[in-house]
Parts: sequence; structure tokens; C-alpha cells
Amino acid sequence: MDKFEPHQTLYLDFFKGKNDVGPLYIESLDEESCCIILKDNKHNYKSMCIDNMLLDGTHEIDMIQIMDVPKPGKKSIHIPFIHKNTNKEFIQKVLDEFKWGTIHSIDLVDNIYNSHQKAFVHFEDTNEEFQRVFDHLWSKEDAKLKITYNDPYHWFLQKADAKRVDCYSTRYIIQFSDSDSDSDSDSE
Repeated sequence: MDKFEPHQTLYLDFFKGKNDVGPLYIESLDEESCCIILKDNKHNYKSMCIDNMLLDGTHEIDMIQIMDVPKPGKKSIHIPFIHKNTNKEFIQKVLDEFKWGTIHSIDLVDNIYNSHQKAFVHFEDTNEEFQRVFDHLWSKEDAKLKITYNDPYHWFLQKADAKRVDCYSTRYIIQFSDSDSDSDSDSE
């Protein structure tokens, strides 16, 4: 339950080809029953139980994608295409060279459409130069800013409205054993 907060938006993926559902908004958290109470929605879903991954007690959930909005006091940018071997430390090193402010955190997310990653970089204590970048990125829907970090290598920066901050999924258990112990466990 630690992953969930009342202001978050959820998207649900289901087993067995059922259509995915979202957005769903968290109304409150019931820690005692490990349930998420949902705000009114077009599907009329009321709650999700995290222990058994069921929506309204009947729909089996495969994965919950947790979306969040940028935190107050922090400004976030999105780098939609980063090489799969790029790590947070390298991104931090490159962006620190611009001296735009303090980087609070960096989230790397695997891109489901190719073998690359995307990054969400969250700044705090930014300066006027960063504000110019930020204002440009929010000036129109498809605004981008190209930064070259090792010519000819570059990233495009975009605005980050909402971001996937985490996923919660059914835990799969795999046990390896020899055939003798398998037959013993089935007979008990």
C-alpha cells in the first residue's frame, strides 16, 4: 500500500484479454483491508483489493500502472528517447553541466515500443535559465528542446504533465525442485 496516494491516477491491465481500464482516481486508502477506494468513474468501479489483485471483488488485475502529477515545488521534464544503457548518473552529469538547478530525482522507464528508455527528470531550486526552458516546453503542445551532450549525440526534452511513477503487479512464484519432493507436496 506504500506505493499508493490519494491524488494518483491508475490504469489497470487485466488477464485474459479483457480491455484495460483507466483512468481511475484514488478517493482514499483503507490500510486495514489493503483496499483502494475509487472516485466515481464511468465504469462504476468502487474499489480494488491489493492483497488478491481484484477489482470490485470479481475482475482479476494483472498490473496497476500508477500515474502522478509533478510534485508542488518541483518542475519536471521528459526525455522520451534514451539509449537502453544510459543510467541516472549519466543523465545527472549531463544535465548538471547546464546548471539549471538541483535535480531532485530521475525516473527511468523502459519504453514498451522499442528497446530504449525514457526519463523523467525532477528539478527543484531552479534558476532563470531553467525557467526559460520550462516556459518554452509548456508554450505549445509539441514543443521540444534539443540538447547535445556529446556531438553528435543529443536528447530532445519535452514537458512532463503526468508520469508513470510505479507499477504494481501480481507476484509470480517459481519453485525449482526435484521430482521426489513434487510428489510429496501434492499428496499432503
